[in-house]
Amino acid sequence: MSHPDRRRRHREALNMLLEKASLQGYLTTDDLVELYPEIGEDAERLSVVMLVLRNRGVDIVDAENYDAVPVEEVLEPEAEPWLEADTLSISTDDTVGLYLKEMSRVPLLKVEEELDLAMRIELGREARNKLMLLSGRKYTLERARLKALVQDGLLARDHLTKANTRLVVSIAKRYMGRGVPFLDLIQEGNLGLMKGVEKYDLHRGFRFSTYATWWIRQTITRAIADQARTIRVPVH
Repeated sequence: MSHPDRRRRHREALNMLLEKASLQGYLTTDDLVELYPEIGEDAERLSVVMLVLRNRGVDIVDAENYDAVPVEEVLEPEAEPWLEADTLSISTDDTVGLYLKEMSRVPLLKVEEELDLAMRIELGREARNKLMLLSGRKYTLERARLKALVQDGLLARDHLTKANTRLVVSIAKRYMGRGVPFLDLIQEGNLGLMKGVEKYDLHRGFRFSTYATWWIRQTITRAIADQARTIRVPVH
């Protein structure tokens, strides 16, 4: 795509978002994901778009209301009748039930907690890079300090990941009935979540859940596409 085409696409996307915001009074992360599906290519552009939207007074909210998606709802087949075949199998699957109950024990994060974890992860990355440059016994104390930061960053990474597994389940539910078992959808979504944790940059100006949504949806939809392309050879 040429530069003029990219600029035109960018203007059109921004105008569509502004129009939708004027109609419903806010935008969700899903609204942004639909117009910027490739997070690897669109992250920089998206941060600019979100800044413009906020400067114009547009509220951007998370599409996933975690509190509105309790574990019982995920396990309840009557909640979505059109998915009855899939949810019936889920309701009798102890593995899924145990996973969801374990997941629900991790408290949801406040914005301040999310930012604190992201900062600790960033400091851990920086410390890891500095460690690679150190050599010699004279840096013993500095090396110990950096190792402590690296370890703290890893703990923060695990905390941020576990606290967002509900987001994975909530997104995975949307893709049930497309040829990939629910647990596999969750597994793929978790891979996307971990990728999002690894690449998240808190200085871009959007929340982690917004950024993670891209990666989760991308890994899930690719898994579904790969499954659809699989050639099944009949066994005689």
